[in-house]
Amino acid sequence: MDKKLAKKITKLISRGIEHSNTFRLIKKMRRDEINDFHQWTRGKDALSNFLIEGKGEQLWLLVIAWNPGMSDNYYLVIYSSRPIKVLFEIHKEKGNSLRWIYAPAKQDGKNEQRKQRFKDLNHGSEEVLIPVPKDHENIDDFISKIFRLATLRRQVEGAEKEPETLTEKIQTEGQNTAMRNIEKLAPTNLILFGPPGTGKTYRTIAEAVRLCDGLEEDHRLLSAGARDDLIKRYRKLTDDKRIEFVTFHQSFSYEEFVEGLRPTTSDLSEDGEDQISASVSSGFMLVSHDGVFKAICERARLDTGEQPDSKRMNRSRKIFKVSLGKKGQDERLIRDCLEHNYIHHQGFGDNVDWSDSRFTDPEEIRAK
Repeated sequence: MDKKLAKKITKLISRGIEHSNTFRLIKKMRRDEINDFHQWTRGKDALSNFLIEGKGEQLWLLVIAWNPGMSDNYYLVIYSSRPIKVLFEIHKEKGNSLRWIYAPAKQDGKNEQRKQRFKDLNHGSEEVLIPVPKDHENIDDFISKIFRLATLRRQVEGAEKEPETLTEKIQTEGQNTAMRNIEKLAPTNLILFGPPGTGKTYRTIAEAVRLCDGLEEDHRLLSAGARDDLIKRYRKLTDDKRIEFVTFHQSFSYEEFVEGLRPTTSDLSEDGEDQISASVSSGFMLVSHDGVFKAICERARLDTGEQPDSKRMNRSRKIFKVSLGKKGQDERLIRDCLEHNYIHHQGFGDNVDWSDSRFTDPEEIRAK
């Protein structure tokens, strides 16, 4: 939608929500909070935002300039509040209404069934029109249609028919659990083929970002006009070690992909490699080295994921202990270090191999 309409919608909601009998404003974020609200709001200009409660749920409504350099590139993005997740985006117009079309693009072969279910719930149409009110006094109807669309989206893609008996309920829950497990295990392997210059590398980048961020295939970041933003996101994920780009060729071996031995003549205590596997009299040693695939698996194993309170140690980060001495015993040493601005290395850890996987448990560390 264009900037003029985006500003109008922002103004209507701001004024109308104060007098609404159906909805109430829970919160508005500060400008600095919006940048950290969701990965797709970072670096974007948000005209306004509203956490609105009504009909037994809360939704975030954000009016975002997806590309500030374009006057017709504004989106009304609807997020669930717990967890923060994009439900749908509206950026098209039809007359005096906002226009949204249900176009699922999942890779499970059930998109036609979803479309039909949506049409059954939406008076036989895949299209949803939300008229923009002429004044703020009629904002309730506008917000009601947004909440209804959020409900429709969830009903189609998440809810099943309510079982009538306890037996049916148990069977249905079991089937749903099985289907969720199958979806979690569904293969995401993809083979792209074609002559040079047909977009295989770009599609690979798009697919990697989609899988990492859990995006629908019709997400705006994957559209043709968002190439720069897609590449920027890809590089960020690569820097975070969530994506590795590997080119297989004749000289790319198992040792490079999974695990192998590499010769080295450097001091292992500084090199940071694993333990010595073999040595020869010529002066070099063979050291175990993780290949790219094993390294990815190890990062995934140690990733706390959606459990930020997990007590697992993040072994991808270097940990150092710096101590000037023991309080009450090395007072002279401590005072000398502070006065002359240096650190006296006294060693740490005795002869314990702290890289052992059991030391991911803090209790094991304390026991030592």
